[in-house]
Amino acid sequence: MIYKIISYEIDSNIYIIKSENKTIVIDTGSGINETIKKEVEKIINTDEVSIIINTHSHIDHCGGNYLFKRAKIFIHEHDSNEMIKGTYYGTNKFLNIIRKYNPDVLLKGNEKIDLGEYCFKIIHTPGHTKGSICIYEEEKKILFSGDLIFANGYFGRTDLGGDEEEMKESLELISSFDIRYLYPGHGNIVEENAERHIRYALKNFYEIFGI
Repeated sequence: MIYKIISYEIDSNIYIIKSENKTIVIDTGSGINETIKKEVEKIINTDEVSIIINTHSHIDHCGGNYLFKRAKIFIHEHDSNEMIKGTYYGTNKFLNIIRKYNPDVLLKGNEKIDLGEYCFKIIHTPGHTKGSICIYEEEKKILFSGDLIFANGYFGRTDLGGDEEEMKESLELISSFDIRYLYPGHGNIVEENAERHIRYALKNFYEIFGI
């Protein structure tokens, strides 16, 4: 079962995936929004969570890791130092909070996390940050896109640890996937025809950057 906590403010969306033997969380928000904390606690006992997967090292996606005290933190190796230092590519200054974590598992890309009902593959998709990832469930055609792609053809910014050329390559890569459900890092989710939103994001990128 996938539970979705959608945020339209500074926090990222939070996705909770419960299987028979394991509960994982994809991104945890900033950790300062009491309403979101209560929403999480309505769904699960936070001690049940065994894995946090942070899609990238920005404070609005990682700040709430402390809520899940027993969970192991997974993040891409290229973003780990920002988390350890608590700088988060400068985004810590936006909220004026200090959150430092020592990740337990450093991802490289292509790892699989098998929950039985779901089998997630880690896709390294730099561009928003050096260590940004997407999380793909091939059989069910689900993509958790972090801040790479959003609904309605929007894509992530590149000025907080990112790179335009890497963003282009990552958008091109993801546009080749078979995706029906798009669960982005912020804003609305897409539960049909997600490929259209992804192609539109790539088209918008080409037009904006003259490629």
